[in-house]
Amino acid sequence: MDQEVERALKAGLDVSIYADPKYDSAQMQQIKYGLEKKIDVSIYADPRYDWDQMKHIRLGLEQGLDVSKYVDDYEYNLD
Repeated sequence: MDQEVERALKAGLDVSIYADPKYDSAQMQQIKYGLEKKIDVSIYADPRYDWDQMKHIRLGLEQGLDVSKYVDDYEYNLD
C-alpha cells in the first residue's frame, strides 16, 4: 500500500478517490491535502494533471477562488 494512502487512512480520510495506481505519490499527496482541507477534490483528481497542476488548482480552491478557468485551460492542454 502506498504511504500516502496509509497516512490518509490513519487520519480517517476517505481514500477511495485516489487509492488507485493511476496516481503517483505526489498526485495522491495533493488529493490528500485537499481532503484534509475539506475541499471538493473531484475538480482536480484527474491523473492527467501532474502534481503541480493539482497543487495550483487546490490552492485556488482553498482560497475560495473560481478555478474553472484554470481547470478549463489545463483540460485544453491535456487533450
